Amino acid sequence: MSGLIRCRIPDELKHPLFFSIEAAEISRDGLQEWSTASDAPYFVYELLYWNGLGGYRPWEAVQPPLLNIFAQWEGIKQRAGLFFSERKADDARLYMIDGLSLFMSALFWLHNQPVSLNKWKTSIATFPFKPVNTADRLSFILSRPGLYHSFIQLGQLFVELEKQYYKKEIVSKKTSKPGA
Repeated sequence: MSGLIRCRIPDELKHPLFFSIEAAEISRDGLQEWSTASDAPYFVYELLYWNGLGGYRPWEAVQPPLLNIFAQWEGIKQRAGLFFSERKADDARLYMIDGLSLFMSALFWLHNQPVSLNKWKTSIATFPFKPVNTADRLSFILSRPGLYHSFIQLGQLFVELEKQYYKKEIVSKKTSKPGA
């Protein structure tokens, strides 16, 4: 990796499940556009944003990033499911954390906002497009990401959020038509 920059973990992203360090190193390469770099830290675009650095803001043009996130979840779901079926909860937990970061990104970006973990419940309460009981279900998953029931819940949240994404797309198209 060339062109590494060191970013402090801002208060908005501090959560022990995602960051156990005070700073992360990020490659400058590819962060001016949407990328699914697997070696990037969680919430890489938010790390840049909350540190006042320039970079792509996927929450401002959500269609390509969200469709990609939904596809990424399918791969993560398969790998986590395999570990759960083999009763390897510790291995599955790592994929669950990946999935949780994707879900949080998708949920916030759907509402044109960067992820903010320190006030996520307050933010989610104001979101019009979200699965039923999102805050309660996420609280459960965040506190117990290694449980099979958390895996099932996260999968259901993704299905419901994808439906909400398409609902928002339809509503947006209807309201943007002349005479609507």
